Amino acid sequence: MIGLSVFMALASTSDGGSPTVLDAGANAAELRRMMITVRVGKRTFGEVLDDLGVPGSEAHRLISATRKTKEREQGIDYRRLRPKDLVTLRLVGQRVEFIEVRREYATETPDVRRAQAGAKGFETRQVDFAVDIKLALVRGKVKSTLSEAVDDLGEYPVLINNYVELFGWAMDFYRETRVGDEFTVLVEKLYLDGVFVGYGRLLSGIYKSGLHGEMTAFRHALKKGGFAVYDSTGRSMQRAFLRNPVPITRITSSYGMRFHPILGKRKKHNGVDYGAPTGTKVWTVARGRVKYAAWAGASGKLVIVSHANGYETIYAHLSRIHVRKGQYVAQRQLIGRVGTTGRSTGPHLHYGMKRHGRYVDPLRQRFARGAALPKAKKAQFLARVKRELPMLSGIEPLPKGAVDWLGEAL
Repeated sequence: MIGLSVFMALASTSDGGSPTVLDAGANAAELRRMMITVRVGKRTFGEVLDDLGVPGSEAHRLISATRKTKEREQGIDYRRLRPKDLVTLRLVGQRVEFIEVRREYATETPDVRRAQAGAKGFETRQVDFAVDIKLALVRGKVKSTLSEAVDDLGEYPVLINNYVELFGWAMDFYRETRVGDEFTVLVEKLYLDGVFVGYGRLLSGIYKSGLHGEMTAFRHALKKGGFAVYDSTGRSMQRAFLRNPVPITRITSSYGMRFHPILGKRKKHNGVDYGAPTGTKVWTVARGRVKYAAWAGASGKLVIVSHANGYETIYAHLSRIHVRKGQYVAQRQLIGRVGTTGRSTGPHLHYGMKRHGRYVDPLRQRFARGAALPKAKKAQFLARVKRELPMLSGIEPLPKGAVDWLGEAL
């Protein structure tokens, strides 16, 4: 009796067409040619073959001819099979003439290795997959938080982080999100064999805020790298400083007087604490130069960045530092990872800001808009808006496949 979970037992047609499912009463002649798919489980691959009735000599021949080696890079690494990996075999009697090992990922392209018996032995290869791109409109209303609203729609959390990039200069999604706010995002979705595997380009979005009114933003790639964000008229949505230095999580302590959890007394808190898991990305909120990047006692692993107009930003309790003193950094550049080093009760980022040497509340600062869209590119951009905005607003249906009206990078 086979001890593994067998998913399919199929008889191949003589002309190589689609296999048919065998009836329980199939005779021995029909069973000589079979396609079987099983999960590996907690067994070795040799035990998998043994359970399927493959003799030891045939198992040795198969593994020797298809395993991954320096000379056979496209081969199968049998030593690293996981319990949920799928193995498909085509058997002719007790002999294996085809094998496929498939490792599935939740949001990535699966890793599939195949070996086919031929006149000169087995030919092994890694399967390449073509990803289908479809344009999607994601719309929702906030009932508690923006993250929960996106989760209620069955979308992945990474979508909200990308969406916040559109409006993160104009509003603070930690403090200014209100019940009843509405959001819309036009985004590419990637499908593999009809199964959703992730997001492609995020093109544009609308946010109807109870505090700020309706905002529309279009994301556009830049030739020098990164992206710019403009409203429907070509005005920049960006500011010199981002509102937040981490992906959207939660604020655990605000700027001002508070009862210190470790020192046990009231003390001014010169920054904002963001609760987030260890390893969460921390980025710089504006262009600048790294003034300090090392251990700093109670602050743990600390990064300080100097900016224009007398500003400094402070990032404390990091688990890792990705920059060095004297280095120039761009806005939204990775500078470290959330941690709990120094005087800390748990994983979080302490984010502080100084202006001309004095601490200020980073969430209450206001910064001017960035540069407007270059005149030479405005006609191209407005043509895109004219075509895209009706779809973003739900007035016109979405096209099938990837879009082609984004034009060249600015």
